[in-house]
Amino acid sequence: MAKICDNTSVGVIIRNSTGDLLLIERKSWPYGMAAPAGHLDGDRAEDGAVREIAEEVGLTIVKQSLVLEKDFANPCKREGGDHHHWSVYGAQEWSGETSIREEEKEKVRRISWTSAEGLRQAVARTESFARKYELDPAGDLTSLTRRLCEDVEWQNEPGLEPVWYLILKELRLV
Repeated sequence: MAKICDNTSVGVIIRNSTGDLLLIERKSWPYGMAAPAGHLDGDRAEDGAVREIAEEVGLTIVKQSLVLEKDFANPCKREGGDHHHWSVYGAQEWSGETSIREEEKEKVRRISWTSAEGLRQAVARTESFARKYELDPAGDLTSLTRRLCEDVEWQNEPGLEPVWYLILKELRLV
Protein backbone atom coordinates (compact mmCIF):
# COMPACT_ATOMS: atom_id res chain seq x y z
CA MET A 1 0.00 0.00 0.00
CA ALA A 2 1.33 3.43 -0.95
CA LYS A 3 2.12 5.94 1.76
CA ILE A 4 -0.32 8.83 2.09
CA CYS A 5 1.25 12.25 1.56
CA ASP A 6 0.94 14.73 4.42
CA ASN A 7 1.59 17.56 1.92
CA THR A 8 4.29 19.05 4.14
CA SER A 9 7.99 19.09 3.29
CA VAL A 10 11.14 20.44 4.83
CA GLY A 11 14.49 21.21 3.26
CA VAL A 12 17.81 22.48 4.54
CA ILE A 13 20.29 24.83 2.89
CA ILE A 14 23.86 24.31 4.06
CA ARG A 15 26.82 26.27 2.72
CA ASN A 16 30.42 25.55 3.66
CA SER A 17 33.11 28.12 4.45
CA THR A 18 33.83 28.66 0.73
CA GLY A 19 30.15 29.21 -0.09
CA ASP A 20 29.57 25.85 -1.76
CA LEU A 21 26.03 24.49 -1.39
CA LEU A 22 25.40 20.98 -0.08
CA LEU A 23 23.33 19.04 -2.62
CA ILE A 24 22.34 15.43 -3.04
CA GLU A 25 21.65 13.73 -6.34
CA ARG A 26 18.57 11.55 -6.12
CA LYS A 27 18.76 8.21 -7.89
CA SER A 28 15.06 7.51 -7.55
CA TRP A 29 11.90 9.52 -8.20
CA PRO A 30 12.00 12.56 -8.22
CA TYR A 31 15.37 12.41 -9.94
CA GLY A 32 17.46 15.54 -9.69
CA MET A 33 19.87 17.53 -7.59
CA ALA A 34 18.36 18.93 -4.40
CA ALA A 35 19.19 20.15 -0.96
CA PRO A 36 18.50 17.49 1.68
CA ALA A 37 14.74 17.36 2.14
CA GLY A 38 11.75 15.20 2.87
CA HIS A 39 8.24 14.91 4.23
CA LEU A 40 7.53 16.00 7.79
CA ASP A 41 5.39 12.92 8.56
CA GLY A 42 4.00 14.53 11.70
CA ASP A 43 7.26 16.10 12.92
CA ARG A 44 7.57 19.80 13.71
CA ALA A 45 9.36 21.49 10.80
CA GLU A 46 12.56 22.24 12.74
CA ASP A 47 12.73 18.63 13.97
CA GLY A 48 12.10 17.33 10.45
CA ALA A 49 14.99 19.44 9.17
CA VAL A 50 17.35 17.91 11.74
CA ARG A 51 16.07 14.40 10.89
CA GLU A 52 16.42 14.81 7.12
CA ILE A 53 19.98 16.13 7.35
CA ALA A 54 20.98 13.22 9.58
CA GLU A 55 19.23 10.66 7.35
CA GLU A 56 20.35 11.92 3.95
CA VAL A 57 23.85 13.31 4.52
CA GLY A 58 24.94 12.18 7.99
CA LEU A 59 25.35 15.65 9.51
CA THR A 60 24.02 16.97 12.81
CA ILE A 61 22.47 20.44 12.75
CA VAL A 62 23.54 22.57 15.70
CA LYS A 63 21.94 25.88 14.71
CA GLN A 64 19.36 26.65 12.01
CA SER A 65 16.79 29.28 11.11
CA LEU A 66 13.72 29.33 8.89
CA VAL A 67 14.52 31.06 5.57
CA LEU A 68 11.41 30.25 3.50
CA GLU A 69 7.90 29.00 4.10
CA LYS A 70 5.80 28.60 0.97
CA ASP A 71 3.34 26.34 -0.85
CA PHE A 72 4.49 24.73 -4.09
CA ALA A 73 2.46 22.57 -6.48
CA ASN A 74 5.22 19.96 -6.66
CA PRO A 75 4.35 16.28 -6.90
CA CYS A 76 5.73 13.36 -4.96
CA LYS A 77 5.21 9.63 -5.40
CA ARG A 78 2.95 9.30 -2.35
CA GLU A 79 -0.82 9.07 -2.69
CA GLY A 80 -2.33 12.57 -2.74
CA GLY A 81 1.08 14.19 -3.15
CA ASP A 82 0.30 16.90 -5.69
CA HIS A 83 1.36 19.90 -3.58
CA HIS A 84 3.44 20.63 -0.48
CA HIS A 85 3.78 23.30 2.16
CA TRP A 86 7.56 23.80 2.33
CA SER A 87 9.58 24.95 5.32
CA VAL A 88 13.18 25.60 4.28
CA TYR A 89 15.87 26.15 6.87
CA GLY A 90 19.35 27.54 6.62
CA ALA A 91 21.87 25.73 8.80
CA GLN A 92 24.40 28.10 10.33
CA GLU A 93 26.22 25.44 12.37
CA TRP A 94 26.52 21.68 11.95
CA SER A 95 28.86 18.88 12.87
CA GLY A 96 30.04 15.65 11.29
CA GLU A 97 31.21 14.51 7.89
CA THR A 98 28.91 13.94 4.93
CA SER A 99 28.12 10.33 4.17
CA ILE A 100 25.32 8.33 2.58
CA ARG A 101 23.77 6.05 5.19
CA GLU A 102 23.18 2.45 4.14
CA GLU A 103 19.38 2.84 4.23
CA GLU A 104 19.59 5.91 1.94
CA LYS A 105 21.78 4.30 -0.76
CA GLU A 106 18.76 3.33 -2.88
CA LYS A 107 17.63 6.98 -2.92
CA VAL A 108 20.84 9.05 -2.90
CA ARG A 109 23.39 8.65 -5.70
CA ARG A 110 25.89 11.15 -4.34
CA ILE A 111 26.45 14.09 -2.02
CA SER A 112 28.39 17.11 -3.22
CA TRP A 113 29.48 20.54 -2.10
CA THR A 114 28.44 22.42 -5.23
CA SER A 115 30.27 25.57 -6.29
CA ALA A 116 28.55 28.61 -7.79
CA GLU A 117 29.65 27.39 -11.23
CA GLY A 118 28.31 23.89 -10.56
CA LEU A 119 25.02 25.41 -9.45
CA ARG A 120 24.85 27.52 -12.63
CA GLN A 121 25.37 24.36 -14.68
CA ALA A 122 22.61 22.53 -12.78
CA VAL A 123 20.24 25.47 -13.34
CA ALA A 124 21.13 25.55 -17.05
CA ARG A 125 20.46 21.82 -17.34
CA THR A 126 17.02 22.18 -15.73
CA GLU A 127 16.18 25.09 -18.02
CA SER A 128 17.44 23.18 -21.08
CA PHE A 129 15.30 20.15 -20.30
CA ALA A 130 12.28 22.37 -19.62
CA ARG A 131 12.73 23.90 -23.10
CA LYS A 132 13.03 20.41 -24.59
CA TYR A 133 9.51 19.72 -23.32
CA GLU A 134 8.28 23.26 -24.04
CA LEU A 135 7.66 23.87 -20.35
CA ASP A 136 8.54 26.80 -18.11
CA PRO A 137 10.90 25.71 -15.29
CA ALA A 138 9.14 28.22 -13.03
CA GLY A 139 5.69 27.13 -14.21
CA ASP A 140 3.87 23.79 -14.04
CA LEU A 141 6.00 21.80 -11.58
CA THR A 142 3.84 18.70 -11.87
CA SER A 143 4.21 18.37 -15.65
CA LEU A 144 7.90 19.27 -15.62
CA THR A 145 8.76 16.90 -12.77
CA ARG A 146 6.89 14.01 -14.38
CA ARG A 147 8.45 14.61 -17.83
CA LEU A 148 11.95 14.88 -16.41
CA CYS A 149 11.57 11.77 -14.28
CA GLU A 150 10.55 9.77 -17.37
CA ASP A 151 13.63 10.97 -19.29
CA VAL A 152 16.52 8.47 -19.07
CA GLU A 153 19.06 11.16 -19.99
CA TRP A 154 17.81 13.28 -17.05
CA GLN A 155 17.87 10.27 -14.72
CA ASN A 156 21.53 9.63 -15.59
CA GLU A 157 22.69 13.26 -15.43
CA PRO A 158 20.08 15.54 -13.86
CA GLY A 159 19.98 19.24 -13.15
CA LEU A 160 18.17 20.80 -10.20
CA GLU A 161 14.96 19.09 -9.19
CA PRO A 162 12.22 21.52 -10.36
CA VAL A 163 10.96 22.44 -6.88
CA TRP A 164 14.54 23.21 -5.82
CA TYR A 165 14.99 25.32 -8.92
CA LEU A 166 12.10 27.45 -7.63
CA ILE A 167 13.19 27.41 -3.98
CA LEU A 168 16.74 28.50 -4.81
CA LYS A 169 15.39 31.20 -7.17
CA GLU A 170 13.04 32.40 -4.42
CA LEU A 171 16.00 32.60 -2.02
CA ARG A 172 18.09 34.34 -4.71
CA LEU A 173 20.77 31.68 -4.48
CA VAL A 174 20.64 31.09 -8.25
